[in-house]
Amino acid sequence: MLIRPGSVTHHKDFDQRYIALEQVSGGPAGRVQFIVPPDSRTAPRGYCMMFIVSDSGIPSVAAWVQLQ
Repeated sequence: MLIRPGSVTHHKDFDQRYIALEQVSGGPAGRVQFIVPPDSRTAPRGYCMMFIVSDSGIPSVAAWVQLQ
């Protein structure tokens, strides 16, 4: 999943969002591949925190990624 970082401006944050990613099966050993969001309306350009969630629902430590 991708999560846009929050920004507190006047008690509203219209840009924060949760973006689910679909995992592609059959990738190289030790790597995880995902299908990218279809357009910048779904996932706007900029920095996001990327988490991988286990089958038990436990999230990984976030990795910062930049969407271009």
